[in-house]
Amino acid sequence: MDKYIVDTIALARYLENNLPPKVNEIFEIAENGKAQLLIPEIVLGELIYILRKGRLDIPDISIAEEQILQEIEIASYFDFISTDFGAWKRFLKLDIPELHDRMVAAVFSTESHIAILTNDEKISDTGIPCIWK
Repeated sequence: MDKYIVDTIALARYLENNLPPKVNEIFEIAENGKAQLLIPEIVLGELIYILRKGRLDIPDISIAEEQILQEIEIASYFDFISTDFGAWKRFLKLDIPELHDRMVAAVFSTESHIAILTNDEKISDTGIPCIWK
């Protein structure tokens, strides 16, 4: 089964129902049980942070936070992933200045994942496969 890492922008746009066509297609494939969407712990933290800052078009933040956590926990197509020791070794070698982006890129493993769903050029410039359009 194909596995994709979901960056914060992709998860936020998914919640706002505003994904670009290719990424939306991947989310639909996952919803139909034919792919896994992996959410790094830093993505969840960053999503809650931008939610609390009012940067997402979601009316009741406290309800939204609970619903997001519940959907990630219940949905079979989402997997929450932690940063393991191997990822921390990759983290040290990456030339990505922003902490969140660097952590997302660090969890990418060429043996396990297809691509990162992101529009972040700092990540794609590392050579890690990224999908956005």
